[in-house]
Amino acid sequence: MTTPEPATPTLSPTGRLRVLHGWAERLSVPVETLTSSGTQAFAREGATAVVVVELERSRVVVGPPAALERIRGLDGAELLDLQLLVASLASFRPRPIGSASLSYRDTRLDRRLPVATTRADDALVEAMRLAVAADEWDESGLATMPQRWAATTPQGRLAALAGLERWGADIAQLGVVATPDARGHGYAAAAAGEVVTQALDDGLVAQWRCREGNAASERLAASLSLTRLGRQLAVDLS
Repeated sequence: MTTPEPATPTLSPTGRLRVLHGWAERLSVPVETLTSSGTQAFAREGATAVVVVELERSRVVVGPPAALERIRGLDGAELLDLQLLVASLASFRPRPIGSASLSYRDTRLDRRLPVATTRADDALVEAMRLAVAADEWDESGLATMPQRWAATTPQGRLAALAGLERWGADIAQLGVVATPDARGHGYAAAAAGEVVTQALDDGLVAQWRCREGNAASERLAASLSLTRLGRQLAVDLS
């Protein structure tokens, strides 16, 4: 029996370090917090949410002091249980924002799909907004992303839209959505491939946040061979 070749890594050691620096900047914590193992909490006066970020062996919890005191007894696994986290914060009338995996790529795509793609103007963006459910559009984050690409069918019909926005000096957050009748045909993957390439051209690491339970997003991330590094949870207390 032939032993299969190991998959080529899609995130370099330098890329991993850049991800840690990017999240340290976004959470306003020392980067050493994310390069060591264990859980550390940071109280933020005036914060209106509890955010938990796990990257490899480290976990960071950020939130208002009273809320952090309430969940101080939870261990690492419990902090990553959204239902338990919400229950522990019940007296704050919490609203779960969600739980998502965090995956990355800083190497070039090894193939391009034979799908027509183009820079998306405002008219194409508005057409996509009207073509999908409001919650799907909001989850994609495409409304505020400054760089966006559209994938079209051979007949020229809009099928998918993808975009990116810069997070500091290191990370490009990606978003993608497809029209209901175009899903499963490679259009979203083609549009997403364009924004991954653009992120790398801009000198950034491409980041994919996939909401737990979003099977379509999970399949798309797998098709792009992204490297999963961790998870993010957020609970709104406002």
